[in-house]
Amino acid sequence: MTVSQSAKMASFFVTCPKGVETLLAEEIAALGGEIVKTTVAGVHLNASLDVAYRVCLWSRLANRVILRLVQEEGVEAPKICMGPPEKSTGRAMSCPG
Repeated sequence: MTVSQSAKMASFFVTCPKGVETLLAEEIAALGGEIVKTTVAGVHLNASLDVAYRVCLWSRLANRVILRLVQEEGVEAPKICMGPPEKSTGRAMSCPG
């Protein structure tokens, strides 16, 4: 790995057991990660690939380090989920999610 590859920042989500999120955030910050947000059972961070590897290797609290490939904003539900069907067929309709 070259220096230019290791310096690139990426977005990650690190999972952990519920209740230890703040401890995980402190641990990640000590390993060099930039904490974006702490959520239930995980921490969002920006870090280089080197830092992500360090978190995988040295964190005692992290379960998984997940690389975010894409972030979508404003994704809408399918039209079938938006309202009642025009014709009632008598069958129940369910929408995923």
